[in-house]
Amino acid sequence: MDKSKAALGTAAAVGMCAAIDPTSLNENDRILLLEEQMKHMQRVLMRLKKKAVGAELPVPVPDDLNKDGIPIGTLCIGATEKSHFLFYLTVEADGYVVGSQKFASLSAAAEAASQVRRSGWTFWKLLDGKTLKEAYRD
Repeated sequence: MDKSKAALGTAAAVGMCAAIDPTSLNENDRILLLEEQMKHMQRVLMRLKKKAVGAELPVPVPDDLNKDGIPIGTLCIGATEKSHFLFYLTVEADGYVVGSQKFASLSAAAEAASQVRRSGWTFWKLLDGKTLKEAYRD
């Protein structure tokens, strides 16, 4: 699927919004989505492994974090009660990407995905279920 033609809320390729029921995606889109999820899981596992080492942890350089202190490349999931869709957000150095749209803030991305004004820090969650607020602000 051409990312430039994918609308927010449509089941599509990596980084796009994907229906909870993966069988609604075509085979190529499912493969791309799974590959993106695997990349994110590898990054999470590497961070957990580094935390387990303790004192050997390198101090993150500012280039690894965006302006809000979230690691660049982090994949987040947001779910709405009404639409039964999962939305995927990718953290970039200069903003947040949902589908083919880029947003300056987490809240703007959450509002675009859910069509309701809300805090992006509590709407977007990591794969382990923690909100971004729990993971990076507490």
